Amino acid sequence: MLLNDLVNQWIAQKENIYYLVNLPTHLLRKRREDGGWSALECIEHLNIYARMYLDSVEEAISASPDDDNSTFKSGLLGGYFARTMAPAGTKMKTFKSTDPQLVSFHHDVIDEFQKHLERWGILLEMARHKDLNKKRVAMVKLPLLRFKLGDMLHILINHQSRHLQQAMRVVG
Repeated sequence: MLLNDLVNQWIAQKENIYYLVNLPTHLLRKRREDGGWSALECIEHLNIYARMYLDSVEEAISASPDDDNSTFKSGLLGGYFARTMAPAGTKMKTFKSTDPQLVSFHHDVIDEFQKHLERWGILLEMARHKDLNKKRVAMVKLPLLRFKLGDMLHILINHQSRHLQQAMRVVG
């Protein structure tokens, strides 16, 4: 079931961030030799996305009809996007507005992400009792693209796993 898989990913994300939060700052700020993001930049990128999507996902969950028995059926485009966002998915360029190298950092990048992560956990639990097929959530950067709530949760949780695994690789 989709939500069980997403909750398992969320638990792994919590374990990753728990590991990262205990590392020295110089390790978290270290950039890859090829110019790739540092661990902190990976996390700030996820903060940017959480700021863009948490409220709209929460609204969609709240507005979705209660249904403990519905089976989620991924949409064609939503399923494709979810697969491309998976950690083993294809390499993608990010939008300039979500590139952490181009935004200024504040000091509490990891603390902010931990708060977002807790909120994602609450939303996943709320979603267990909802029909994830009915409501749609628009892509912020491409508002004409609207995905089923279940697909959007899948896309965003996969995206978080992808970049947290990237952060873990950077710190070794």
